[in-house]
Parts: sequence; C-alpha cells; structure tokens
Amino acid sequence: VPDRFDKTIEYFEQSLKAAHTLENMFAYAYFLHTHNQFNAALPWYDEALHIRRRLADANPDTYLPDLAATLNNLGYLYRNRHDIAAAQAAYDEALDIRRRLAAANPETYLPDVAGTLNNLGILYRDRNDVAAAQAAYDEALAIYRRLAGANPDTYLPDLAMTAVNLSIFYLKSLPDQDKSLAHAGEALTAAGPFVEVLPACQEYARAALQVVEAWGIDAEAFFEETLKDY
Repeated sequence: VPDRFDKTIEYFEQSLKAAHTLENMFAYAYFLHTHNQFNAALPWYDEALHIRRRLADANPDTYLPDLAATLNNLGYLYRNRHDIAAAQAAYDEALDIRRRLAAANPETYLPDVAGTLNNLGILYRDRNDVAAAQAAYDEALAIYRRLAGANPDTYLPDLAMTAVNLSIFYLKSLPDQDKSLAHAGEALTAAGPFVEVLPACQEYARAALQVVEAWGIDAEAFFEETLKDY
C-alpha cells in the first residue's frame, strides 16, 4: 500500500489522543525509529524513558528490564544521529542494568548483555576506540557462543552477527588476516542453517564473503573449505 506509512502515522496519533499510554508512546517511538525517523522518534522515547525511570525507581524488579530496553533503543537512535556521547551514555547505563539483572538471572538477561555489548562494539569502532571495540565484541561473542551451545536455533544468528562484525573489525580497524578470516568462517557456519529463512543471516553470510574477497581470497573456495571443516 503506497500510503501505508502515512496511514500508520495517522493511526498512532489517533491512538495516542485516545490513550496517551506508555505502551502507545513506546510503540510509536519504535515505529518511527525503525523507519529512520530519528528526530521524530526522540521526544517519544524521551517521554517513555522519563516514565520508565519513575516506575523502575518504585519497582525495580518489574521495570528495570523495560528501562534498559528503552536505553538500548535510544543508544541506537543517538548513534544514527551521530550524537556519540549520548549514545555512549545510554548504552553504558543499559549495560550496567543488564549486568545486574544477568547476575541474578543469566538465562533471561545474558542475551541482552550480549546485544548491548555488540552495539557498544559498533559504537567504539565508529569512534576508532580499537581496544574498547575489541573488548566489547569479544565479550559479546563469548556469550553468544555459550548461548548457542545450549540453544543453537535461537542464538546462532546472533553469533553470526557478532562474528561478522569481528571479521570486519579485523579487516578495517585492526588488520589481522588470520583473525578476520577465522571470524568470517565462524559467521558463515553460524548463519548457514538459516540463510533460507532469515534475511538477516543472508546479509551476515554475504558480508562475511565480502570480507574474504577483500583479503584477495576466492570466496567460493573459502566457502567450500569452511563447509568441509564444519
């Protein structure tokens, strides 16, 4: 539908007039965010963040996860607006909350810790803070390996995401051919079972093969060798 975006905006605005709830605010912010309307999304996220801070202060067991989720989304939004300091602050606060939650309930919250670390790795990479990016990516990858070992269907795509990020990192930010290719191979292996059903895994596999080609290596031969090894 050509005017689907405008119709959805109209729907959200009517919904918010009828019920100016936290859930409606956050849903609208997320819709704008995912359609790259970062400036429009920001005030709605800010209002949702203010409310969730109050709720988390009063009832942390219930509302801290929601506060961390809002901070994570704000970090992504700020990074896309090139407000690096604000993105850093949002991600750091989210990570501090996820680490505390994961210490008490790792099964539920470790995936969130890994996701925030991956986001921080990207942010540090963009800032050319090579050591911090490497540390964040490495910790995220270690968590995803552990999670994928226990639940591959759920976490192998996330493992592929972080592995391909590291393959690019060792290509562009801290050139190391052996590490870059090893992570490209790991990304291909992790993404492989899902490339037919998950578009994101198709992108991870494509990015990994582009890294291989950037090192001057035949991608098809590398792919076949990777499949043989695994």
